[in-house]
Amino acid sequence: MNEENARISKAPWHLWVIGLLAILWYLNGLYDFASTTTKEASYTSQFTQAMHNFYDAMPIWALAAWGAAELFGIAAGILLLFKSKFALYAFGCALVAILVNLAYNFIVADASKAIGSNAIYFEAIVVASTLLFLAYSYRMSATDALS
Repeated sequence: MNEENARISKAPWHLWVIGLLAILWYLNGLYDFASTTTKEASYTSQFTQAMHNFYDAMPIWALAAWGAAELFGIAAGILLLFKSKFALYAFGCALVAILVNLAYNFIVADASKAIGSNAIYFEAIVVASTLLFLAYSYRMSATDALS
């Protein structure tokens, strides 16, 4: 058996499940980002005026971080499906981008006033899920399931 076949056989079945979950999770975030930033009527009609004001005032660097987080997350999920160790780095980049966006949301511009007090819980789920994807990628890389 050659080296490539050995690497493929080392990849566990759950790599596909986690990779697909990551792609779906971050695609949902990308939909939220695109719908919010383009002010898609059916999506933003449920927003309060405070939410509209919050997103309208968001600086380009915070918007870029939000979009980058979603794109890095999708790329990381795809890289997992290709059994690439670069998934680990892409999830790391997604985490950094999420933290940059959160810095704006909760340090610069108190998002809880505009979005609601439950926003912090949802953001905690976003950070936790990314940390879990990152830990999973690290573990798969350490066991040579990713190369």
